Formats: sequence, C-alpha cells, structure tokens
Amino acid sequence: MKKVLAVFFVSLLPSLSFANLISDGGFDTMQLTPSSDCLDFDSEKLNTWYTYSSETQSFYEVTAQGYVSPAVQDQSGRIFLQIIAAPQIGDYLFSFDYRLSDDSDMFSVVRLFGINDSDASFSVELNSWTPNFNDADNVERLYDQGGYASYLSTAQDWTSVSEQLNLVGAFDFIVIAVSFSYDGTQNSMQTEHADLDNFSITSVPEPATLASLALGFLMLRRRCR
Repeated sequence: MKKVLAVFFVSLLPSLSFANLISDGGFDTMQLTPSSDCLDFDSEKLNTWYTYSSETQSFYEVTAQGYVSPAVQDQSGRIFLQIIAAPQIGDYLFSFDYRLSDDSDMFSVVRLFGINDSDASFSVELNSWTPNFNDADNVERLYDQGGYASYLSTAQDWTSVSEQLNLVGAFDFIVIAVSFSYDGTQNSMQTEHADLDNFSITSVPEPATLASLALGFLMLRRRCR
C-alpha cells in the first residue's frame, strides 16, 4: 500500500511545479542588456532583461545589492523588459517586490502583455512609458499595476505585490515591462527610492490536484498509524 501511495504522490509532482517562468527574476546575474529605442525580437532574445540605452548610458541599473533602480535622473518614459515563451493555458501567480518612497513625484508602471506572433519577428519600443508593439499579430494586456488610476503606493520598506493570472487564451510570448517616471523635480530620482526586485510567474495547481494530494496525505497518515 505504501508503494502505491508513493507512486501516487510522484505522479502528482509535474502538476505541482512552481518553477519561476521569468529568468533571472531576482537579477542574480547583476546584468541588464542595453538596447536602443526599439528592440527587434527574435527567438534568441528570450529570457533576458533588456533596458533602454542611449549614448552608452543605460537608464536602469542593477545595484550592488541586487535590485533594479534608476541609473540616471531623467527617467521618464523609459522601459526595461523581458520576453518569455508563453506557458500553456491555466492559472499562474505573478509577483514582484518594490520600494517607492514618494508617490507624489515618482511612480512605477508594471505590465504584462500576451503576444501572438507566429514568426517571432515583432518589435517593442523602449523609448516610451509603456511598450508599443510593431508587427505583432495580436497584443493583449494581461496585468496592469500602473496607469493613471493604479500607480504603486508609497512603500519605504520592501513590499510584495502579487496577483493571479488566468491565461484563457493561447499566446506565443509574454512581455514583462516596467517603467519608472517622475514629475520633473530635479532631484527626485537621485534622492528617493524607486526599486524593484524578485519578479516571478509561477504555475498554480488546479483545485482537483490539491484535493487529491490532501486526500493522499490523509490516507498515508492513517496507514502509518
């Protein structure tokens, strides 16, 4: 009986995978790849953080402590992003951590987009406060922590944000896009905190799978007694 239950639990493991679909979500490599105004996408550019760069100056940086922060004062309308292969239809949890010390003169916009483009030849504008996509067959906004009605609130300490995503349609790619901005105050980006870290998209097990696992544990506990 114990062997049967062991096989049962092992068979559930694939459906309980919580692997992060975002590569380098905690910026462990300490790198952002510079790009110009427009990122021309191909399949070799998956799973890499790209940042808008002009005249060899990147507009974001990974700090020595391992999180992303504005690299220069003039940060309005600049994006960093990552493109991943879209997972299969199902439920997922999207999360990230942030610190933002003054929402009166700066804010962060975090968005996810589902992209349909069979030949993987679309482009993304980085010199903007939100991505503009060219030559994609279809673009759908999946998540929006930003915009005029939902900027991130002030948080002196690290704060976690999470939301469940229900992918009801099949996509080819997902774009994770982030931008900081401010109201033009000369020192706002130099003296205040605007930091982001620990981006994650993980699968959420179906309720039936969780129920089966709980039942299996109860059976095993009863058997051991």
